[in-house]
Amino acid sequence: MHSGKHGMLRFNVYNRLRDDILNQIYKKGEALTESKITKDLGVSRTPVREAFAQLQIDGLVDGIPNKGVIVRGLSILDIQDMYDIRAYIEGVAAKRACENITSEKLELLEESILKEEEYTRNKDYHGFQSSDFDFHDVIIKSSNSRIFENLLISMIQYTRIARVKSLSLDGRAQETLKEHQAIYGAMKSHNETQAKELMEMHVKNAKKSFIKTLIEKEI
Repeated sequence: MHSGKHGMLRFNVYNRLRDDILNQIYKKGEALTESKITKDLGVSRTPVREAFAQLQIDGLVDGIPNKGVIVRGLSILDIQDMYDIRAYIEGVAAKRACENITSEKLELLEESILKEEEYTRNKDYHGFQSSDFDFHDVIIKSSNSRIFENLLISMIQYTRIARVKSLSLDGRAQETLKEHQAIYGAMKSHNETQAKELMEMHVKNAKKSFIKTLIEKEI
C-alpha cells in the first residue's frame, strides 16, 4: 500500500476508535480485539494495530499482550484536569490570537456565534457543541502556535462528552453564548489582556458546569 494512503487509513481508524471510546460506544472495561475492529471497520489488521498503540499512548486503552486492548476511557479526574490545563493554556492562546487574528478569522467567529444563537433557540446541543468547537478552533489556530494547537485540540476533543451533557443544563448554553460574544468582542478590539481573562473564565465556567452535570445527571 502507498505510504500516504496507509498513513491516512491509520489516521482514520485511530480517529474513529478514539471518537467511539469518547462517545462511550465502546464502554469502559470492554475488550477490543484486532479481529473485532477489522470486521467492524472493514480494514486490515495493520492500521488497527497501529491505532491501538496510539490509543495506549493516549491513555484511553490498556494493552493485553497477544490479545487486544481494554477500554479505559477518561475518568472524572482526567476531565477535570484537562479543564484546568485548558484554562491556562487557552487563555494564553487567546492573548496570542489577539495579536494575529485576521478579518477573515473574525468573520468565522461571528458565524459561529450566529449558529450558536440558532442552536440555543432550538435546544440543539449537539449542533451547539460543533459550533463551539469551531469557535475555539479559530482562536487556537490564530495563535499561530503548533504546540498550543496540538495540546488544546486534543483536550477539547476529549472533554466533549461532558460538554454536550453540561450544555443541556438549564441556562448553560445561553451563558456559553454570552461568554463567546464577550471573547469575540475582545478579539475584535485586539484587547489581549481581556481576551486572556475572558477565555480563562470561560473554560473555568465550563468546568463548573461539568461538575454540576455530574451531580444532576450522573455522567
